[in-house]
Amino acid sequence: MQRRLVMKIWHKILVAPAVAVFFLVVLGVMSYSALAQQKSTLEELFSLRFGNYQMAANSSQEISEVHSSVYRLFTWLGNLQEDKIKQITQEQKGRIDAVAQRIAAFGAGSDLDADERRIAESVVKKLLKYKKDVDTAIDLSVIDINTGMAAMQTADSGFQEMIKEFKELVQIEKQLAQHSHQRAAATFDKVVSALIAVLLIALALSVGIALFMSRMIVRPLKNAIAAAGRIANGDLTSDIEVVGRDETGELLQALKDMNDSLAKVVGEVRSGTDTIATASSQIAAGNHDLSSRTEEQASSL
Repeated sequence: MQRRLVMKIWHKILVAPAVAVFFLVVLGVMSYSALAQQKSTLEELFSLRFGNYQMAANSSQEISEVHSSVYRLFTWLGNLQEDKIKQITQEQKGRIDAVAQRIAAFGAGSDLDADERRIAESVVKKLLKYKKDVDTAIDLSVIDINTGMAAMQTADSGFQEMIKEFKELVQIEKQLAQHSHQRAAATFDKVVSALIAVLLIALALSVGIALFMSRMIVRPLKNAIAAAGRIANGDLTSDIEVVGRDETGELLQALKDMNDSLAKVVGEVRSGTDTIATASSQIAAGNHDLSSRTEEQASSL
């Protein structure tokens, strides 16, 4: 035989708050998860997308400055010593190498898509070729400025191609940042919808359970009050139905036992009263008989 779950009144009172606390914990976990996702997205936007965008933009600007410095060098060749020319040339080549290393490190990342990786590899190759073309043009310009300027046209063509690819990379990073933002916004909307749904479910369940438990507590109490009222009015014939095994059930059982005990006591008192009435009638009859005999004896005497 299966044992039924017995719930005391304090269990019933705690059910609705326990359900509310449970859903409150669920809401807290979901809120924390949503905030963690938002934090991750913000970190991705700032450290990854914005960092890549800034790297591409700064690299493009630095190469443009190198290109301008090289052309400026051509205008100064006639007034500079050979050592100074070599120094400036090495400085600009060093800047080109720094940009190439930066782009190569960017292209070696594991979180790049195909377009980012393709552009990074292409830019690195063009930077190395640009560096070689600039070095050749400067060396030729030391000998003959016109020959050097002609050679610089090749470097200039490579520079223009690099700038286009840098612009393309910057645009890609903008698009990826926008996609990340849209994805984060969509995730946030889903989480908000889920939170609202959980909140509504929690509210409905808490109210429903609270009402159900209130009825489970109040209904037996009303029965107990009605039974106590009947007993107080002297009605000991009603049958008190005991429902449940909680405190209200124990109260109804106690009232039932009290009702039965009172009915038993009243029955015993009634039985004793009947016995006393019978004995009194017999005594009265005996007294009447004795009185009659006394009168007869008195008449005889």
